[in-house]
Order: sequence, then structure tokens, then C-alpha cells
Amino acid sequence: MTRDADSQGLVPAAQRPAASCSPGAPVSAQQIAAASQDCIVVLDAEGRIVQVEGAARDMLRVPAGQEPAGGSWFDLWSADEGHAAQAALDQALAGEVGRFRAFVRRWDGSFAWWDVQTSPLGADPSPPGQVLAVAREITGQHDAELRTQALAADLALRVRQHQGALAELNEKEQEHRALLDNLNDCVISIDQAGTIRSANPAVSRMLGYRIDEVVGRNVSMLMTAEDRMRYRGFLRLQASRAGTAPAFDAHSVRAIHRSGKTVPLELSISQYSAHGERFFIGTLRDLSERERLIQDLTRARVEAEQANHAKSAFLAAMSHEIRTPMNGVIGMIEVLAHSALNDTQTDAVQTIRESAFSLLGLIDEILDFSKIEAGHMQLECEPVNLRDLAEQVCDNLLPVARHRGTQLSLYVDPSLPAWIYTDPVRLRQVLVNLMGNSIKFSPSGSDKQGRVEVRMHALSDSYSISVSDNGIGMSDEVIAGLFSPFKQGEASTTRRFGGTGLGLAICKRLVDLMGGSIKVSSRLSIGSTFAVFLPMARVDAVEEDAKALRLDGITCVLADGDVDELIDIGDYLRAAGADVIGPVDDLDAFLSESPSQRVAIEGIANRAEQGRLLENARARSGTQARVIITRGNRRAPRLEAEGIVSLDSNILRRDALIRAVAAATGHFTITKPAWIPAAPSRTKPALPPSVAAARAAGQLVLVAEDDAINQKVILRQLDILGYAAEVAGNGEEALALWRKGGFGMLITDLHMPLMDGYTLARSIREEESGDGRMPIIALTANALRGEAATAFAAGMDDYLTKPLRLKQLEAALEKHLADSAGAGAAPAAPAPPAHASDGPIIDLAVLRNLIGDDEAAIQELLSAYCTMAPPSIKDMLAMARVRDYARASAEAHRLKSSSRAMGAALIADLCADIEDACRRQDAGGLDSCASRLADALAQLHDELPVLLATRRMDPGSER
Repeated sequence: MTRDADSQGLVPAAQRPAASCSPGAPVSAQQIAAASQDCIVVLDAEGRIVQVEGAARDMLRVPAGQEPAGGSWFDLWSADEGHAAQAALDQALAGEVGRFRAFVRRWDGSFAWWDVQTSPLGADPSPPGQVLAVAREITGQHDAELRTQALAADLALRVRQHQGALAELNEKEQEHRALLDNLNDCVISIDQAGTIRSANPAVSRMLGYRIDEVVGRNVSMLMTAEDRMRYRGFLRLQASRAGTAPAFDAHSVRAIHRSGKTVPLELSISQYSAHGERFFIGTLRDLSERERLIQDLTRARVEAEQANHAKSAFLAAMSHEIRTPMNGVIGMIEVLAHSALNDTQTDAVQTIRESAFSLLGLIDEILDFSKIEAGHMQLECEPVNLRDLAEQVCDNLLPVARHRGTQLSLYVDPSLPAWIYTDPVRLRQVLVNLMGNSIKFSPSGSDKQGRVEVRMHALSDSYSISVSDNGIGMSDEVIAGLFSPFKQGEASTTRRFGGTGLGLAICKRLVDLMGGSIKVSSRLSIGSTFAVFLPMARVDAVEEDAKALRLDGITCVLADGDVDELIDIGDYLRAAGADVIGPVDDLDAFLSESPSQRVAIEGIANRAEQGRLLENARARSGTQARVIITRGNRRAPRLEAEGIVSLDSNILRRDALIRAVAAATGHFTITKPAWIPAAPSRTKPALPPSVAAARAAGQLVLVAEDDAINQKVILRQLDILGYAAEVAGNGEEALALWRKGGFGMLITDLHMPLMDGYTLARSIREEESGDGRMPIIALTANALRGEAATAFAAGMDDYLTKPLRLKQLEAALEKHLADSAGAGAAPAAPAPPAHASDGPIIDLAVLRNLIGDDEAAIQELLSAYCTMAPPSIKDMLAMARVRDYARASAEAHRLKSSSRAMGAALIADLCADIEDACRRQDAGGLDSCASRLADALAQLHDELPVLLATRRMDPGSER
């Protein structure tokens, strides 16, 4: 340091010694240092305190009696700050001024911030190597600086945050502006006066205006006259309302385009307040595309409806067009089956018949699936006896199961209601498909006997139908796609078992339509179970059958056989009121206690065991009532000996079991049960009756059919069943024939040219007198639902579908011609000779009804007929002699029509009989008809001169 303490002004004047205060007296450095408010410390080169001056003792908080001299300068500082003190000391020793700020630790343990400056003391009398350290306390200043720095940092942070917020706000504003600018919707803001404050660019695209053309103008410029009124009302309403809730939701408006055209828009309005003023934001969405879409959808819907109608018509047409030729195939097969065939031919006909019905089944499945897919499948809802329906289906499939060697069993839970509401046709279809499938896949021709079990159970508000088999089973992968159309379990399934793969798909869709569900479980080589769950709608108003047998007071003992089957038998018996015991192991020992009060139910036995059971039972005849249940397909209980009844278990009917028990105890006499179908009452006659005989007996059938093949089929079927018929090619011809009278029944196709079957039936019903009603049966190839209801509404009495089977036709004929069913049951007696007729050969009344009382015209027609008829009859007789059936039939058909028009009914009927005989190629019948026709020709020759003379003598002929 080059200056001393005095020169630095370290010693204040107020602290100088008094002696040296006289004017002109010099002030020493020591005096100055002693008067200083700073801490002045003299240090040696090692940092030891040599001397303290000024305010050092106060600033260091040195207690009284202690001397800081001799202490270490570095004890005042922490380790980190000691480095700064050492550096300042080194600088001073090097002849430089050092300076640092540090946190000093004082003698009393307190701390303070000091600003320290070090400088060398090189002037005399200072020893060499000493350093002067002057420290000033800056604790308050330091704290103020820290606070200032903190405030500056906080300010800087706030500035940065504000700048970030501004940047973000600017970015959001740009984003919102970009979003608003690129909206497809037009957004317009207006004030309370309706002045447009802003608009987005969509206003140009939507309404043709630039933004500057609308901003500042009233929004009414964009409105139609009608919407302006609504807009003014809206503003008035808003002026009277408080709050910022939306005035109204989106609604349709019409805006005015810059070009003057109107644009359909959807307007949504919201509002907000700013600066004490209310503003409204209107969002406009162009509805032009939506209106076009609606129009397109409307057209598409109309086209879809038309397509559905077309599809319905197509299905009806396909059903009719497919079934029409199938009627010819199947009908003629059945006709052929009733002819004289050898064994080889019979087998061939049977094969053709089975193939034809298989084809028809496939066609029906495809049509059914198409109807379901098209949404045209409609379900009926009518009372159905569930047990009867299940038993009927099992009866129908029993021959199929028997052919495959499959045992078929049925259990119907007695707790099921007797009657429920359902669609019997579709429920039967589901049962047939599931049972047919199980029979098809059951073992056949192997050591393992096939078994199909059908079970029906009552649930809380539904019922279940399960069909189980012990067939090939299925894997999980096969089950996953089982109900997909046209899909079967594996590639070889179709080749091995046949089918279209539609049966289960149809079942699934039918069950869905009926509000139910279907599930399947299966194990490979073990078998499969299909379970159907359907809602149960009970029929409450059904009276119980008063004649139903009861077993009250009878105790039945079950023994032997399959336990599960015996349990089912026990359920049936308990439901009928019987007490049931067992199954028991030792039946004889058990019965020895009270043999007369109990009925032993033994079985279920196979054929080999049946003989042993019967022999054992007969040995105890008269002492114990027994019912022996065996494996087999015979349906009725059989009385084997007194008190011993046998019954087969295949499709064991509950009624049959109860009858068997009642018969064994003497409460019922075994006769042919009413539920076994009766054998056909009609046997084929040697010859059907003649047309004249059938007409006289009221048994002549009128057939209205336009298809030549179907005409041939039904006429041959009627011939086999022993009925005579006349055929008409359309409704008009059939109505004309009916008006002539003599018919006992009409069988009519529904779809014919000129006049269809509906119109024909209605016309007949309108013209019928009150004395009688002729049965009319509809016969059509259209099997779509709804056709039958339409036919009945037209006045028809029955409805048959093609292909028409002989049994169906026979049942309809016997049902509707029951009053005179014997007409065709035996060979008809020959008609009396023509010359024995009591009436004239020509009935002039018929001719008068045809042309009136113009006698000249009557004579002209008589002459023409008498000129034409004899040669025609002679030609017909000649053709009959040489067995030219085709030409004889054609000539008879031609003469039949003209004879009937002339009133020559006998000749017309004989011509019809010749047609029929030619169609059957019945030589004997043709000869008989030809003989009678020759007699009729002779009668015509005898009576014609009298007829013509009568006409000439009639005074009216002169006019």
C-alpha cells in the first residue's frame, strides 16, 4: 500500500486526540485509525493478527479483558471463505490490493457480512511483510442486495411468463382464426342491433359474399322474408330476457345467396356478453348435401322396397314354377307305383320317388332360407298341443330311424302345459330338421346301435327341446361355423351324409324369429346334443280331457332296464295319479309281500329277453299284473295273457303306457287306440264310375287346371282313387261347365289364364243357391305363406299344394265328399242302354237357353248337329275298334263340347267316358262306352225326324 492510514482518511476527525487538534498540529495515522468506524486489522505474513484499530473490537464482538492480537485471521472465516481471505492476503503481500466479501464469525458466535479490503503496509515504521485489512459490515446492504436480486429474478420470471402467455395467446388466436377460416360452417357474429360484426370465409363459399360485403351490414340481408319476421321476434325476445342461455337450438332456415337463389341451412344461435354489450353468434350449416342425401336415401328405400316386392314375387314364382313340374314327376311316379310292376320295376319306382322327394326337400330348404333372408318369413300364433306335435314328428321320422337301425325315444315333461301358443308349422320344421340330422349322423351298419333321444322340459317361463344322438360328434372348430348357411362340418360330410348345409341355418333363424335360442354341445365319436329354448305362452282356456285315463290308487313297481328310461316312465305314471316304487333289484321278492295291489313294470328288454320275461310272467298269470316294455316299434299295448300287457318302447307314448297299466289291472280293455292312423277306407275299384253315373250320384269331380301335364296327373290320380272327373283348361271354361250342373266337387288351380281360381271360386259362391254348397279345393304350386288364407277368403274349403300326393288327395276327397263316399268305392254298374232312356236324346230347353226362341236358328243348329254328329260317332267307334286311343280321345273331346251345347247330355257324357277310357287305355271300358254310344246314335236317328217335324209344325217356325 503506498498511502498510510491518514492519507486514506480511515481515522475520523472527531476521534483524533485533543492535543493534536490545535491548528497546524499534524494528525498521525494511528489517531486516524483509532477514530475509524471500520475494523482495521494489521496482519503478518502468516495471517496472525498483529494489531487491531478503529471499531475492530466492536465489530468482532471481542469481550472485555480479551485481546484479539495474536489470534489467527483465518479463524474468522469458514473453510470456503478462508480461501478468499488467503487469496486477499497473498495479493496484499504481493503488493496488490485484495478485496472480498465474506461471512465472518465473530467472538460471540454471531455472524455478519463484511466487505474486506487488504493492502500492503510497506512504509516505515511498519515491519516488512505486514498487511493492513480494513473491513466494513455490509449485512444490511447484502440483505438488500439479495432482496433486490430476488425481486429482479421474480420480475424476470414474470416477464418470461407474460411473454410466453402472449406467445401462446397469439398462437391460440392464430389457431382459432385458422380453425374459423377453414370451417365448412359459416360463423357470423352480430350485436343487439343485428349488425354483422364478423364473419368467417365460409360466407363466401356458402352465400357468395365477400367478408367485407357483409361486415357492418344488418344480418337481415341474408334472410328470406319469412325468416326476417322470426329474426325480429328473436331480437325482441332477447331484449326482454336476462342471462346468456341460447335462444333456440338448431333449426332449418332458408338464406338468400348473393345470386338471389335460396340455400337450405341449419342455424344454431348462441350468445355472449362483452363490455356490457350482448352479442350473438350464428352458425350456419349447408343442408344442400343433406337434402340430396335424403332424396338419395328415399330413392334407395323405394328401390329396396321394390326389390323386396320383386324378390317376394320371384320367390312365389319360383315356388310355383319349380313345384309345377315336380307335381308331374311325383304324381306320375305314384300313379306308376299303383300299376302292375315286377320287383325290379317296383324298386326302380321307389328309388325315383325317394330321389324326387329329396330334390323337393332341397328346393323347399332353399326357398325357406331365401324367404328368411329377405325378411318375408312370417310366423303364425295359434294353440298347439305340444306333446301331440312332438309325437307326430317322431311318428313321421320313425320309418327313417328304423331303416337306419336307430332307436328313437321321446320324453315330454308332464309338467309342460297341454297347449301353448306357437307356430306349429315352423316348430315342426325345427324338430324335423334337428331329429333328421341326428338320425342321419347316428351310427348305422356297425356294432354300435344308433340312438336318438328327444326330450322336452318345462322351465320357469320357457321350455326346452333337446335332441341328442350317439353319432360321430363334432369338434369345437366345426361347431363354431355350424349355423352358417351352405356349410357342413367337414368336406367329406356332404359326400357321406348328403344335404345342402341349410337345415341348421334355417333352424337357427326360425328359432331366432320365435324369440328363442339354440345351443349345441358335442364330443367327437361320442355324440351331439342340440338344445332349443323357446318362450312359453300358455293357453289358459283349454278344458281337460274328461275321458283321459287315470291311475289313482294303483301302485307301480319299476324293475330292470335302463335307469334313466325307468325314471321317465315313473314321471309319466305319477302324472296319471299312480304311486311309483323303485327301481327295485329283486322284483319277485318285493312283489311277494303284496302281489295283488301292485303292477310290475318290467323292462326295458330287448327282443332276446322278451321271451323270457313273457314266459316268466305267464307262469305267474292271475297272481300279478305286469307290463313288459320291450325294444321295438309296435305302438299299441298288446294283451299277452290275463293281467299281462306288453308295450314297445321306441317313441313310448304316455297315453299308451297309461293304457297298458290300466289294461293290466282290468281298468281298460285293449282295442285299437284312436291315435293310431286308420287304414285307408278306400280300395281301388276295378273301374271308376262313368261320368254319367258319377254325375247322377253327385260324385263327379270338376278339375280346373291349365297345365296339360298336371291335368294328366290329377286325372290319373282320381282314376286310381275311383273317381270320375271332367277337366277344364281355365276358370271361364270351368265356370261354364259348373253352370250346367251335376258336379260334386271342384278342384282348381289358383293361377290360370282368362280367369284364376280365386275369381272362379268367388263367382261360384255368388251364384250358388241356398240349397247346397259345392266343396271347392285349391290346388297350387305356390307354397308361400298367406296363399291359403287368401284362398279360404275367396270361398274355398281346402288347400292342397303341389306336388299332390295320393294320400293327401284321397283324404280331401273323402272329407268333402263324405255324404256319398260309396259312389266310387266299388265298381260302377254299367249305365243303362241308350234306347232305354226315358228322356229325349236332345233337350231343346238347353238349346233355347243358348240362342233364345228363334225357331229357324234352332232348326238350323239341329240340322247342322245331326249332319256332323253321326259321322263323328262312326269315326270314333272305328278308332275304338282298332284301339287308336289318341284319335278316339280327341274326337270324343270335340264332340263332347258340341253335344253338351246342343243339350245332348247323354252323348256328351258318353264322350267324356270314352276320353277317360282312352286316357287309361282301358280297352274293356272303351268297348262298353262305344256300345252305349252306338245305341245313343241309333236313338238320335230315331228321334231326329220327329224333332225336325215338330219344328216345322210349330207355328212359331213360320215367323
